[in-house]
Amino acid sequence: MSLTGRICLIVGGRRGIGGAITTALGDAGATVLATSREAKDGEFWSVDVTDQASVSGVGARLEAAYGRLDVLVYNSGIPGPTAALQDVTEDQWAETLDVNLTGAYRMCRATLPWLACSSSGRIILIASMTGRRPLLHRVPYAASKAALIGFSRSLALEVGPKGITVNTISPGYVMGERIDAVIEKQAAARGLTVEQARHEVVALSPLERMVRPESVAYLVTMLASPLSQDITGADFNVTAGVWMD
Repeated sequence: MSLTGRICLIVGGRRGIGGAITTALGDAGATVLATSREAKDGEFWSVDVTDQASVSGVGARLEAAYGRLDVLVYNSGIPGPTAALQDVTEDQWAETLDVNLTGAYRMCRATLPWLACSSSGRIILIASMTGRRPLLHRVPYAASKAALIGFSRSLALEVGPKGITVNTISPGYVMGERIDAVIEKQAAARGLTVEQARHEVVALSPLERMVRPESVAYLVTMLASPLSQDITGADFNVTAGVWMD
């Protein structure tokens, strides 16, 4: 799955799943442009997906440096609150939707002109199993990820005539700092120990494990490659069997 000559932009590519994607696409030979809200050096582009001016700057940089974009991977996201809906504030709701959904809209809108300049543009959005499978006290996050899947399918229909494919990947419980924090909050909300809550999560998988970030990155690499030219409007589960659909 060589990506030599492909220009790939990973939004939220600094750590976790995003870091694995950045590494995998680079190893496949792509020119990798990774963004992070916390970028402090020249290795990452500093982009705030909640700020339209910051997002618009990405298009200007692409025009100046490359004149096209082949692959956009939107991995930026926040877990949002762990709380019953009646305890979720409007600010928490708005922030979760702004990063997880509206940020994807802003970034797709800003880069579509450059993806259209590619002979085979790709948009890959990182959604979540929670957008399809209920999770207690996570309504804002679930809503944002379910909406992202719907967004991707309608966008696939719209941009297909331009040769651009749009797909989502819905990971399950992925090893790393984010799931550790979610498990801690779930344990506190349910009166469990962290060890008990973690055991419950792992036990949901018939493989008896969480997902490795590299598994998600491998699928991104395939979708970014010429092998995926006939795949669009799809949502892929990478859940270690926790969700099967």
